[in-house]
Amino acid sequence: MGYKLLLKFVLLLSVIFIFSTPSFAEHHEDSHHSEEEHSTEPAENKNTSELYNPVPDIMHHIADAHEWHFWGEGEDAVSIPLPVILYADGNLDIFMSSAFHHGHSSVLKGSREYTIDHHGHIHEKNGAQIF
Repeated sequence: MGYKLLLKFVLLLSVIFIFSTPSFAEHHEDSHHSEEEHSTEPAENKNTSELYNPVPDIMHHIADAHEWHFWGEGEDAVSIPLPVILYADGNLDIFMSSAFHHGHSSVLKGSREYTIDHHGHIHEKNGAQIF
């Protein structure tokens, strides 16, 4: 009986740990944000009739995430690379995100060469459309 309780407790702690990592709350400044978002006006002067919708910011942040980050930064970071599945030029290319070596390497699949920019966006070097 005690073993089952311990197993449930460990499972609960694991779920809490995974969903409470600080990486989900990170915010990166991107050039695509509007000037209004970066305005230095006091909050009382901004239009308060509109409610803040966090979904676009969250989706932008996680849509180009190619790894699950657990803790640490730089060389001390602990994360799990995720698979990258791309369809370009009639070919399905599958590889692990770690093949980019944190943006320092490109990935060659047949005649297609994929690169990743500092925002996490993947591009085909010859300009092929990626799905």
